[in-house]
Amino acid sequence: MQQTTTLSSRINIKWLRSFHWQACILAIICMIFYCNTFSNGYALDDNPIIINNPSVQKGITGIPEILTGDAMENAFKQQNSHTRLLGGRYRPLSIATFAIEQQITRPNEPGVNNDKLLSDMQLRHVVNVLLYLLSVIVLLKFLRTIVFPTDTLVAFLAALLFTIHPIHTEVVANVKSRDEILSLLFICLTFLSAFKYLATKKIIHLVSSLTCFLLAMLSKEYGIVLVGLLPLAFFILGTKSPKQSSIATIPYIIPLFIYLGLRLVATSHSDALTSTDILNNPYLYATTTQKIASILAIPLNYLKLLFIPYPLSCDYSYDQIPYVSFDSLKVWASMIIYAVIIVSGWILIKRRHVLGFAIVFFLAFLLLISNVFINIGAPMGERLIYHSSLGFAIALAWLISYAAGKLKNAQITQMIFAGAILFITGTSAFITINRNKDWASDFMLFSKDVRTAPNSALTNRFAGGAFIKYAEEISDERRNAGERSSVIQVGMWHLNKALQIHPQYVDAIVNRGVGYLALKQYDSALADCKTVTSHNPDHPGLQYLAYNVSDHYYKLAVEHCKIKDYDAAFPLFKKAIEAAPNDPELWAFMGYAYYSINDYPNTRYAAEQALKIDPNNGKARKLLKMCTSNVLKSQ
Repeated sequence: MQQTTTLSSRINIKWLRSFHWQACILAIICMIFYCNTFSNGYALDDNPIIINNPSVQKGITGIPEILTGDAMENAFKQQNSHTRLLGGRYRPLSIATFAIEQQITRPNEPGVNNDKLLSDMQLRHVVNVLLYLLSVIVLLKFLRTIVFPTDTLVAFLAALLFTIHPIHTEVVANVKSRDEILSLLFICLTFLSAFKYLATKKIIHLVSSLTCFLLAMLSKEYGIVLVGLLPLAFFILGTKSPKQSSIATIPYIIPLFIYLGLRLVATSHSDALTSTDILNNPYLYATTTQKIASILAIPLNYLKLLFIPYPLSCDYSYDQIPYVSFDSLKVWASMIIYAVIIVSGWILIKRRHVLGFAIVFFLAFLLLISNVFINIGAPMGERLIYHSSLGFAIALAWLISYAAGKLKNAQITQMIFAGAILFITGTSAFITINRNKDWASDFMLFSKDVRTAPNSALTNRFAGGAFIKYAEEISDERRNAGERSSVIQVGMWHLNKALQIHPQYVDAIVNRGVGYLALKQYDSALADCKTVTSHNPDHPGLQYLAYNVSDHYYKLAVEHCKIKDYDAAFPLFKKAIEAAPNDPELWAFMGYAYYSINDYPNTRYAAEQALKIDPNNGKARKLLKMCTSNVLKSQ
């Protein structure tokens, strides 16, 4: 049987045991911790998932596309990439809420300026915090009703520890991560309705539980874990026999099959070309031994962040966490610690102890994000531990309660408990509120995180791009003072660092080319333009880079043609064409330059190249006729 906790017997504050008071306290704490996100804009994956997602921008009319599409489809389309993450990503519910918000604000409105866009994102941030607040209150109900029914103070403590944990800043402050909030919300609602059905046998509670289970899976794939967690909870917390627990779980097969069917339709193409980019396939360069060892070592990082959530980072991708082998102490420490946790969990489950449920809850969700069964696209991430942190909070609350029970003096217990909670809450508030500011924009986020994740190719690339973009916004007065050039140089340093880490990082090469443009180093920009063309000619950033580089050389060539300095003009035309080889106009203009000096073979060649690209190009057709006519005259 579950061991009775003793915190309430040591702390005799009756009003604090009330659900309403506890919910109010948690709601106030939520607002204090996260209200400074209300003024934030967009950052990280908000752009492909929300801002530039055509399905979201359509408003409610885009919801059918969202329900039948891969969550990351638009992100890959923006990159003109034909690769996909293994297994696909099907999380339509949160994206549908973004579409509803878009319907409320300005559906399909072209040319939305930055001020309006910021206003929209501020609304979404408010919704995110309110959903987090709601999920915390539902979580409190779940803990009081099911996990700690005999000790509501421990239930409150577990909810409090979960609410204030700074590792949740990414989930709340990054709007895209709403899928995590909705997922855990509906998981808790599933448990509440499921246990109500067991107690009352009323069909409405069963229907509610099955519906919430489906919504949990539609929020994020994690909901599938309930297939195993529900019977375990029925056994440990509901005191059902193993057979009864298994039978009680059978109805949940219905929403499971519905979800799997929807997912199959939405992600049926996702395995066609699995990503071969190290940034989406984190163990691509690792040997088999290194991959296994590194996967085993990563969970130790999560434990460290759960106990000491500092410093925090939005990214841990290549090469921030180096590969390790089995000669690393970290691997063995991780294996030993988790072996102890697993064995303890097994023993506690057999005893029907609440800690057994907490451990399994922690491990089950951790296993999903561990890269053991499927490549999740990153070695680790703070948002990924969101669900497991609930199991951690439950276990920690029980241990604190158990320790309190060992103290004989109730007054000393209250003082120690109050001091510890105030210290933890105050420290968490300081970390969380300051971390929220980092999520205000891409520039704020990456200029900060590039210092905490200095060896990540991704953070260096995004930081470099953010600095270059920021330089464009510097006023003329500050530009004259040289500040713009200094900011660009900082961005270029980070982009070069990204390319040192990941030499084939095409996005970084594009950003660096744009930086060279800003510095008027056109030959270097051309070199990057040619590199991108050879690696990924369909890259969405190439058009801007190629146009500006080719336009620069074209204009210079024309100026030399005006003064009949063709020896200088032709190399410039060739550079313009190297930057944009598929621009028929450039070939045609170079043809006219050759025609001006009666070089008819090169004139014809240039015109033919233009017509290969555009068979209907009028300038090239006219040029061929002029060339042919003059050749005939000369004969």
